[in-house]
Amino acid sequence: MFMKIGDYVVRKKYNRDILFEIFDIKDDVYYLRGVELRLIADSELDDLELSEVQPQLEDGFVMERHPVIRGKVLHLDGDEKYLKMCQKKYEELKIRADCYYMKESEMADRVVELLEKHKPQILVITGHDALRKNADKSIGQNYQHSLDYMAAVKKARQYQGDKDALIIIAGACQSYYEMLLASGANFASSPKRMNIHALDPVYIASLVANESVRNYCDVEDIINTLIEANHIKISTMSLRIKSEQALRNKVISKDKYQHLEDITDILGCRILTLFESDVERILELLEDTFEVCEIVDKRKKSKHNRIEFGYNSVHMVVKFTDERCKLVEYQKYQDIRFEIQLRTVLQHAWAEVEHGLGYKSYYEPPMDIKRKLNRLAGTLEILDEEFEAIRYEITLYNQSMNKVEKILKTDINKESLTAFANKSELIQEMVAQVADKYHFTVIQDPAIFSQQRLVAKLNFYGYQYIHELNDDMHQYQKSILAIGEELSQKINYDITSINYYSPILWFSFIPVIKNLLAERDASSENIVDDVILEAFKMNNGSIFNFFMEHHLQ
Repeated sequence: MFMKIGDYVVRKKYNRDILFEIFDIKDDVYYLRGVELRLIADSELDDLELSEVQPQLEDGFVMERHPVIRGKVLHLDGDEKYLKMCQKKYEELKIRADCYYMKESEMADRVVELLEKHKPQILVITGHDALRKNADKSIGQNYQHSLDYMAAVKKARQYQGDKDALIIIAGACQSYYEMLLASGANFASSPKRMNIHALDPVYIASLVANESVRNYCDVEDIINTLIEANHIKISTMSLRIKSEQALRNKVISKDKYQHLEDITDILGCRILTLFESDVERILELLEDTFEVCEIVDKRKKSKHNRIEFGYNSVHMVVKFTDERCKLVEYQKYQDIRFEIQLRTVLQHAWAEVEHGLGYKSYYEPPMDIKRKLNRLAGTLEILDEEFEAIRYEITLYNQSMNKVEKILKTDINKESLTAFANKSELIQEMVAQVADKYHFTVIQDPAIFSQQRLVAKLNFYGYQYIHELNDDMHQYQKSILAIGEELSQKINYDITSINYYSPILWFSFIPVIKNLLAERDASSENIVDDVILEAFKMNNGSIFNFFMEHHLQ
């Protein structure tokens, strides 16, 4: 039987189990390449039989259930024929792949150069390999090319140590599986020293090519840090990553995306601010931090749209800067763009309600409905402005608290109590005396006003203005100090510090004692904690006695 290069054959001796292609004939020896398996063999003519089956590689793997938008692959192959098959499959799957044919022994010398050039998320290192017959499988020298693959993997992993940033698929038929993994590969062939399918590296690469777009925690951390460092209070920040199904639908419906970086909203970030002015502040911070690819200002208060109402938001498409992408941990985001939306809580409420109403349909809504919607949109805009104005007034109010005479005329609230205590020489003296006596350190935590409900307690006992509190604290300063010392000594056994604002708490006991001594019921659970009354009892009335001795004679 006459056979030539290019014929598809099977081997009789092995029950015709593998389909081969004849790629060379020398000295009556026929050299065979597996069609579906990465396998090189040789045979004599009498063991060969022409195959009636033609190769159908297209049916080897069903990819339709996986997304068609992928990351970038660098593929190094020791077999040019198989490399062309892989390259064709990459193209069919719309996976961007840079493919290089080279001898296995050359891979370690060239891999870093190619990684720097292409910046892939996935590296495939493959070709041919074999374990010598009856050889010890734990010795690397017994494999045809395993040591070459291992050297290339080590070089690649030295270049990029993050196994999520660079996924390495390495090995071929019968490769030293364990040592390839130990060298830094994520996937390796083959655990049982088996033959592998010719396109196995492609299939594995396709399955993991999306992984880098699933992890965007860095984006959230950066934006959060940016906002907190500039002391901006926001309502919420939420991130959304498109699902595989959503990506697939977008690609199919729009027919304009070829690569991952073509899609700008794989990651969507929405920031809701409390105040309209903070939208502008955050916008400036983002422009300084990221590279802005596109910005769309949909706010209706721009100088060109002053008479319109409705949806208000700023949309940005950004990417990490080239400078940041020089860092190893950010190289996986080099070509990825993402969308950021900025608006206030009230603007977002409008957007949600508007969307929920679904009035943007094929038909223009009636004029009376449009009028109602515009009235509501205008009302929300007024609310945004009013909240902004109130914040400004509060800022001015807090600034005025630096003046003592202004503080004394102010009604009692958390901010005025804080400002009063910070300016009071009497409070400073009390704190210093107790701290020195018990060797306490002094801390400043205004949260004590909320925790002890001091505003409510003082208001309950008739104190409305700071000057009323100031007058009585001077009148009863000896009693206040005695209460502070006794509480410091007997109630809190393990304390090592004193809160600078504690004298106001000590003072709040004075009206309690006065009312109790006057046989009035002032033990409302909403105003006075039971623990305080129990503390008075446990101290054998010493606070009462001190108060009677100095103020009620």
